[in-house]
Amino acid sequence: MNRILPTLLLPLLAACDDVGPIATKGATRLAWEAGAKGPGWAATIDNPLASLTVDGRAESGPITYKDGRNGRTFHGQFGGEPYTLLLSAGPCALGPEGSPKTYEFHARLTLGERVLDGCASRGWLMR
Repeated sequence: MNRILPTLLLPLLAACDDVGPIATKGATRLAWEAGAKGPGWAATIDNPLASLTVDGRAESGPITYKDGRNGRTFHGQFGGEPYTLLLSAGPCALGPEGSPKTYEFHARLTLGERVLDGCASRGWLMR
């Protein structure tokens, strides 16, 4: 019996793990809090809401998300136009050449015809 108990607990402990790339099952709690940014844009996700800033204009609103093979895609509205924000497994570097900051995930914001690339981290890592 003593040998069986640890074996039964392993799957439960693994399900609690939220450390790892977003594309892994164990990191699904990322949806509740994350931050993404790139040249000219930034997003803060606090599910079920998101704040998006593009070219200096900011809006907040409700979002939904869907997990897929490439990561997690968030869906929302900005200026009456739908957008998607895909966060996928990283690492990703952003910043000046020679001293970029490293993030956990790649980010791709699609707003209308515009596709803007950047990087993202779980919210608790950005504090």
